Amino acid sequence: MPMLFSWTQERHPFLKLIFMLTLTAGTFLVSCPLTILLPWMVVSVFLLLIRRYRNALLLALTGGALALLATYLARFDTDSAQTIGMLFEICLQVGFMAAGAGVFYMTTEVTDIIKSLEKIRMPPSVVIPLAVTLRFIPTLRVEFGTIRDAMAVRNIQVGIRGMAHPIQQMEYVLVPLLMRTARIADELTASSLTRGIQSGHKKTSYKELRIRPGDILLLGLGLIIIIGMLLLDTVIAQYL
Repeated sequence: MPMLFSWTQERHPFLKLIFMLTLTAGTFLVSCPLTILLPWMVVSVFLLLIRRYRNALLLALTGGALALLATYLARFDTDSAQTIGMLFEICLQVGFMAAGAGVFYMTTEVTDIIKSLEKIRMPPSVVIPLAVTLRFIPTLRVEFGTIRDAMAVRNIQVGIRGMAHPIQQMEYVLVPLLMRTARIADELTASSLTRGIQSGHKKTSYKELRIRPGDILLLGLGLIIIIGMLLLDTVIAQYL
């Protein structure tokens, strides 16, 4: 796989985050919804390269549908059409922010994120809670899936089918999730104390991060995409 597109462990997390923020800023610099499709397609390509084919297809189709609807409604002079078109454009921008954050989380190890935060001199009072939170998210996802499986085995309606009784759904899901969360929090606390979290000594990481040529190329790609978006926005605005 080319050095530039190795989004698993090779890219520096901090520069990768800057790249995603650059693309996100680009969605707010242009005025044509069709132009916002460019960063959507870039992120879809990254998903393809990490073999998330279903996610890549869903992201591309969602971005294309939102962009086409926003562009179509913008051609009408009525206030209602303009308002709805603007809402679709906002969904396109906010949706890309969520998609970019998801891709960054999927392709970056928590250890690398924590190490990069230490490199930029973030205080331990910020790094440690963030590290615990990031490692907590996959655990909660597994626990939520276990609860849903337990409900399905007991013939309890889950998902959209169970929305007829929302209070009952909250009781069946939230109560065991809260109980399990408290148990996991105790286990994390005990694990942190065992590893000397209160020892007062400086904590180190076994993994060393450094900026590589591919990281610089990635930032250059982000700048090229921004320039391309601005030029494309100008061209499209002349024909719409």
